Amino acid sequence: MSLKIDMALDAGDEGMALPITPRGMFAQDPFFSSFKPTYDSAIGDVLNRWSDRVPLTDRLASYRRQRSMAPEPEVISKVSQADDKYTIVLDMNEFVSGEMTVRTVDRAALVEAKNGPKSYKRSFPLPNDTDWDKVATNLSDDGIMTITAPRKSGSRKSSVVGIQPTGEVVEEAVQARNVQQQESGPRKQSRSIPMFVEGIDGPSAEEMLSTAMEGLGAPFLPSRGSSRIATSSYFDRTLPISRKGRFFQDKSFERLWKDFDTALDEHMDKDKKTSSSTDEGSKSSSGDKTDSYKNLRQHVVQDDSQAATITSGEEGYRIVVDVADFADGNLTVKGVQGAVIVKGSKGGLSFKRTFTLPGLTKPEEVVASLSADGVLSITAPK
Repeated sequence: MSLKIDMALDAGDEGMALPITPRGMFAQDPFFSSFKPTYDSAIGDVLNRWSDRVPLTDRLASYRRQRSMAPEPEVISKVSQADDKYTIVLDMNEFVSGEMTVRTVDRAALVEAKNGPKSYKRSFPLPNDTDWDKVATNLSDDGIMTITAPRKSGSRKSSVVGIQPTGEVVEEAVQARNVQQQESGPRKQSRSIPMFVEGIDGPSAEEMLSTAMEGLGAPFLPSRGSSRIATSSYFDRTLPISRKGRFFQDKSFERLWKDFDTALDEHMDKDKKTSSSTDEGSKSSSGDKTDSYKNLRQHVVQDDSQAATITSGEEGYRIVVDVADFADGNLTVKGVQGAVIVKGSKGGLSFKRTFTLPGLTKPEEVVASLSADGVLSITAPK
C-alpha cells in the first residue's frame, strides 16, 4: 500500500475541522512514545537532505548561545575582498528589534545599532576605488547583515597608499577597526590616507590628496579650489537596509556562507578557555539530531526542511509532523475522505500538507494531539 505526503494538493476548505488536544513535551509525555521512532527517522531524513547546511546552522547556534552568556557580547563580523567587490558580514541578531543604521562616512561603512541597553558602533574602511553610489546593505530575517561595496570597473586591484605627506592624515586599517572600544597592541596591515578636514584650505590640501592617490583608481578627487570632500557621496550618506530571506536559506547569500563560517572559527579561537567549552558544547549539540534539526529550522524554514512522516499498522495510520514554527499561530487539521490536511500560518510563513490515507472513510474518528514543544501527532483508522 502506498502512503503519500502531498505538499501541493489543494483540497480547498472542504473536510471536517478536527480538535487538537494539547499534551506535554514530546520527549517526556508517554502519550508520544509510539510516535518517537518514526519522528526521529523523519528528522534524520531532513538532516541528510540538508547536510551541507547543518554544520553551519549548528555552529551559528553554538556561537549565539556563547554570546548570550558573555558579560559583554561581541558582534561577529567578517570582511572579504574580491577583484570586483568588498563584502562585510555581521551577525546583528541582537539588534533586529531595535534601531540600526549604516552610513558611508570618510571612506568607511559605519554601522550603528541600539536595542535597549545594548549598543554597537563599528567602522569598516573601504577601498579607495569603491563605487560609492552602489554600496548596498541587506539584512536577513534571522539577523545577518551584509554590506556590499562594488569596485569601480577598470580600477586597480591594489588600493594601498604608500605615500604619507605632511599634514592631517587619517589612519585606515585594512582590517575593520572597532570604534566602540580601544584595541590594545600594535595595528597590523595599516595605512595612512590623507583626508581633507576642517581647517585645511586651498590647493595645498587638494594637492596632498591628489599626490597620494594619483594612479590608484580613487573614484573621487576634488576639483581645484575645494577645501574638503563634503560634496562627495562617500562623505556621509545613510544607506537603506533591504530585507531578505533567512541567511542559510536565501540563495543570494550563498557565496557568503563560507566567509561567515570562517568568522565563527576566528571568534571562537580568540579566547582559548571559552573556545574549549564552546567546542565541547558544539560537539554535543551536533551529536544530537534533534538539536541539529532545531538549529536548521531556525534558519531554513521551508517544506523540505520540515520533519513529517506517515506510517501504517494494524491499528491504523500514524502521522507526525513538526509544527513548532506555527503552534502559536494559526494551525488546523481537517479530515476528508481518504486524506488528512494540515495547515499552518504565522506572520509571513505558511505551510500545507495533505496526507493521503487509502481506505479512510470515517474522518470524524481522526485524532490530533499537539506536544508542548510543537510536534503534531495524528492517528486515523483504516
